[in-house]
Amino acid sequence: MCAICLALRLYKHAIAHTVLACLFAIQLLPLWFGGSEQTDTSPLLTISMHNVLTTNTQYEDIRTETVTDIALFLEVDKTWVAELQELKKDYPYSIEHPRSDNFGMALYSRLPVLTHSIEYFSTDHVPTIVCTVQTAEAVVTIIGVHPVPPVGQDGLRNRNHYLENLAIYVQGCSSPTIVLGDFNTTIWSPCFTDFVEATLLHNSATGHGWGPTWKADYWPLAIPIDHIVCSQDLSVQNFSIGETHGSDHNQLHAELQLIQ
Repeated sequence: MCAICLALRLYKHAIAHTVLACLFAIQLLPLWFGGSEQTDTSPLLTISMHNVLTTNTQYEDIRTETVTDIALFLEVDKTWVAELQELKKDYPYSIEHPRSDNFGMALYSRLPVLTHSIEYFSTDHVPTIVCTVQTAEAVVTIIGVHPVPPVGQDGLRNRNHYLENLAIYVQGCSSPTIVLGDFNTTIWSPCFTDFVEATLLHNSATGHGWGPTWKADYWPLAIPIDHIVCSQDLSVQNFSIGETHGSDHNQLHAELQLIQ
């Protein structure tokens, strides 16, 4: 774009695009630098999120890719939950809340689930999974999220209201906390930065590079709207963006370690 502006001698436009590009790059720099330091204080906790896309039928591919201690699935309906039952051979603990409107969710855990509930943080009543799991070293709170996309004034208001109320909830969590899912917002959005500042959570992608998680095959639209964020007492040992397997979202995987 800058080159085009220069070729057309639109110098003011070229300068403006250059400044915007620099500001965008500054916001992305932390994703390549400043990750958590390696520590061996406790065993790793591995976690993943899979926004499967309700109409997707690549069930086996996604089941095969599910290898973490805890796995969150979004956009699951009754058919998807039925297809995920095979996971229970390796995941004895599960929370399933299927819906037909792309806001169903399910969580499967190899670690004991001590408590669980379905919470609602906005007036549109999209669900949120909240549970506590027992690791070798501590009880950890897991929160699976999927607010509505900010389409139109109502969607924007409900998405922002959801994240504001979620932040208040997270502030009341006393145990190490992981919030993961489709946030329907990018890391440079004010509502996301306000959320992480209010909760003091840190992005697990920091220090591990940048990549889109939605519409990854369509670069003009490809943006990172799926995130795994965690409290300061958890360090990120590894973070990666996986395949889509028929979905319009990429999978996310993180390895976390308790800092004591």
